[in-house]
Amino acid sequence: MRQSSATRDGEFTQLLEDIAHYHQIFQQGYDKIILLRPSTYTGYDIQLTAAMQGLGYTKEQLQFIIVQPIKLYAFHKSSQKIHPLPDLATEELISAIGMDALRWYSLRVPLTSVAPINISTAGQPNDSLFRVQSAHFRCCTLLQQANQETGAEAYPPLPIAEKLNSLLQVVPQILEQSANEIAPHLVIQHLEAISEICH
Repeated sequence: MRQSSATRDGEFTQLLEDIAHYHQIFQQGYDKIILLRPSTYTGYDIQLTAAMQGLGYTKEQLQFIIVQPIKLYAFHKSSQKIHPLPDLATEELISAIGMDALRWYSLRVPLTSVAPINISTAGQPNDSLFRVQSAHFRCCTLLQQANQETGAEAYPPLPIAEKLNSLLQVVPQILEQSANEIAPHLVIQHLEAISEICH
């Protein structure tokens, strides 16, 4: 995947550079290129698709996913309301919520949807990222304890164990579907479902 850079009026674009790069990728045996781009690329799709078709490639081999922006919110204690915030520089956003939380909340929704981030709670205890991390830690601890108690008397599985087992069994299908549809939010939603069962 490649994220192309924006073009400006009156300046040279990097269209030729991109065409050469994508042509080289196809020559290496790949059969499809998916471009993630912002919605400001009004004419880029048409130009690039026409140029690639001129080289003998089909429209299906070059797909575009329009990436929507992140929307920032904060909780105002006095009014007890959530208010929108102006965009922050990437460095400021990372220092406010951390890189893990930024990745997590950016990918929680489809790439074509706006990703809402509440900087008052992102990366804090009880948000969804923290709950998934907590569930992972608890599961690792329980598995270690189970390995140490192999001689203990066997008990029938609890309903929660059966629910967790069924969710874990479909992980390979979720990963495959997520990859095929370029939909990382499917993985995150599944992890959240697992963590809800654990909590």
